[in-house]
Amino acid sequence: MKFSKLYLLLILTNPLLKADVGSFIQISGSPFASPQAPYGIGYSPIVSGNLFLAVTKQFGNNVAIFSVNQLTGAISQIGGSPFATGNLPIKAVYSPVVSGNLFLGVINEFGNSVSVYAVNQTTGVLTPVAGSPFATGNIPFDLAFSFASGNLFAAVPNNITNNVTVYSVNQITGVFTPVAGSPFAAGAGPTGVSFSPVISGNVFAAVANSNANSVSVYSVNQITGVFTPVAGSPFAAGSSPSSVSFSPIISGNLYLAVSNVLDSTISMYSVDPTTGALTQVAGSPVPTDTNPVQVVFSPQLIDDTAFVAVANLNGDTTNNYLVDKATGSLTQINGSPFPTDGQAAQGMAFSPIVSGGLFAGVANSGGSISIFQVTLPESTPTWIISQPGKYKLGDNYQAVPAITGPIIQITASGVELDLGDYIINQNNDTTGVTGISIDPGLTDVTIKNGIIRNATLTGITINQNCSRIVLENITCESCQTNGIVLNGGAGAITDCQILDCRLLNCCSIATPGNALSVNQGNNITVENCIISGINTTNSINCVSLSPCTFSTFNNILIQSNISSGLLIGMFVAGSSGNKFSNIFIKNNAGTNGFTGNVVVNSNHNIYTNCAVIGNSATSASASGFDITSCANLNANNCKSLFNTSAASDAIGFRIAASSVCNFNNCLSTCHFSNGAAFNAQGFQLSACTGITLNRCLSSNNISTTNIGIGLLIAAGIASVNCTVRDSLFHRNNGTGAATSFGVRILSGSNNLFLRNVGFNNGTTSANQFSGVPGGSVITPAAPQTNNMNTAGNYWNNVSVAT
Repeated sequence: MKFSKLYLLLILTNPLLKADVGSFIQISGSPFASPQAPYGIGYSPIVSGNLFLAVTKQFGNNVAIFSVNQLTGAISQIGGSPFATGNLPIKAVYSPVVSGNLFLGVINEFGNSVSVYAVNQTTGVLTPVAGSPFATGNIPFDLAFSFASGNLFAAVPNNITNNVTVYSVNQITGVFTPVAGSPFAAGAGPTGVSFSPVISGNVFAAVANSNANSVSVYSVNQITGVFTPVAGSPFAAGSSPSSVSFSPIISGNLYLAVSNVLDSTISMYSVDPTTGALTQVAGSPVPTDTNPVQVVFSPQLIDDTAFVAVANLNGDTTNNYLVDKATGSLTQINGSPFPTDGQAAQGMAFSPIVSGGLFAGVANSGGSISIFQVTLPESTPTWIISQPGKYKLGDNYQAVPAITGPIIQITASGVELDLGDYIINQNNDTTGVTGISIDPGLTDVTIKNGIIRNATLTGITINQNCSRIVLENITCESCQTNGIVLNGGAGAITDCQILDCRLLNCCSIATPGNALSVNQGNNITVENCIISGINTTNSINCVSLSPCTFSTFNNILIQSNISSGLLIGMFVAGSSGNKFSNIFIKNNAGTNGFTGNVVVNSNHNIYTNCAVIGNSATSASASGFDITSCANLNANNCKSLFNTSAASDAIGFRIAASSVCNFNNCLSTCHFSNGAAFNAQGFQLSACTGITLNRCLSSNNISTTNIGIGLLIAAGIASVNCTVRDSLFHRNNGTGAATSFGVRILSGSNNLFLRNVGFNNGTTSANQFSGVPGGSVITPAAPQTNNMNTAGNYWNNVSVAT
């Protein structure tokens, strides 16, 4: 690599992993006193830049919530904690973030129930969801969540009734609803449950049967949540298996670990990615300290390194093992077992990777919580820019990194790096490699004019607390996990610009990230960028903003991307005060669903001249704009056109649980639904307040098997105080033409429909404007001005005979 300024340090290219990777080192102050017999423990994902820890208290019938310092791991109980649970809470598990929401589930062993809470992502405060606690079987023991194909499920093993209850989880409300056929039979005395990640398009669940010395494995239907035992299930385990844990995908492989309490071992299995069948790996089972009660895998680390840890009840220790990436065999880490310095280790959990570090927590029922910092693999760059100045790449560079890390690491502020239109290409298969990484806290860094190709992790990463970073005329091509990442984490990235960049053929691995990801960004400008050529087997957000505030996104093309899962063009969560203009999302395809723009829990955003055109979904719904739990959103001159679902609804604009949002001069036309008994809809309102549709057009939304609707005000919670004016609804039809509609109200009141025109919807004038509440239907003779009050909805429109 040739640079015109030699402030670079060449790093050794073949270092080895330290022998103590995976070691546990107690942080300052650990163990932390915790009365009332702490038992279950769980870390949250990173949300709104925050990390939380939940610990159940058996004898207090409550759950304590702690804020976690992401640099030190120290824990501080939040205001209002602890929060009441049911009788004898023993497990606490956070859900993944879904539709912008985070939930916590707590298993109440003697209450035969699961308490579910909505989590305030800023404070950590818990609020019980409606209907909580939800009934389980007799003596529930564990809880696991699974998010796949756009659906969230939860599973609970019931120790006395020898089965597992599976719930569908409402991603907005958190309500648990048993799936069809639940509960599903397990072995005798089930105590532990785990869901696998998606692998080869499949999701599996495993249940430890403590009284049968076996593990039941199920294939999970990702749409319905139904459990089906895999061939050969149940599989033999050790004596009294208590806990199970699926690995992340490690170098393309999936493993399952089982803790066996009475013979103090871990059974380790490889999992067939197609069938779910288990095969014990060489050397399994491996010995532990006394009575391992919970086993957990670490999150996926750099270079696909992963390890397994167990909490030993009567050993007051943890055993830690490095996982062989190719075989799944376990090698005990130097210094293991590690003392907890507490009594009766019961529960154990790893944090997500935070600020480049990893923590583990152990709940000791003797009255304390142990927190450990985990030693991670080293990450070494090929080149370091450590002094301010101007640098220019003088030739193409074929990088052959021998270890995970960036090819170029910028550690100084005031750097301008001109790649000179040359290519930085990773020329080997070393995993976890980033093209260019900008250290935390840097300012005034510019990278411009070049191509980063084949990085196995990310093209460019900007880390927390950076400001005034500029990326200009950069192409990230075939970067396997992410294109560009703004990783704010605990410290927001501010005042940055991404200009004239192209993210091409990125995110190809089985568990992709995002082509462009902004986590904790403020005053970010993204302009004149292209995202194209993604082809992945898993669900993906081409652009993810979570959260991002007071930023500008202009002239962005998201085109010709393919996912075997759910494909979302632009995902916006917890983000406010942003401006989106000239965003074009077209010709993308998602097997398990497509949505152009998903906006959740976000306020005061403006969309102007944005269009979602010609996209498709195979086995789930296709929609242009999906707006949920938002306020004061304004969409001006936006379009959703020619989006198709082969097996479900096709909807232009879907607005749910939102308030005071305005849609002006918006067009929703030519959506096609080919799924049995599914609809094509131009606009849909559900449980909304104060929505305005002004001068909008909804036409030619057609279902080949059911009905077309111009505007549906959906059943359920009523939409109120909404206004639809000066809008046109026409030629929304289907095979059920007699019941196709221009405007259809199923649950609404105090809504105003003014100066709208409906024609050629369905077969009669009655189909143009239809309000069902109260048994009344609008049926004026055509053509006729309609001045009526139907169940509190006010009409002044024109219906024209077909």
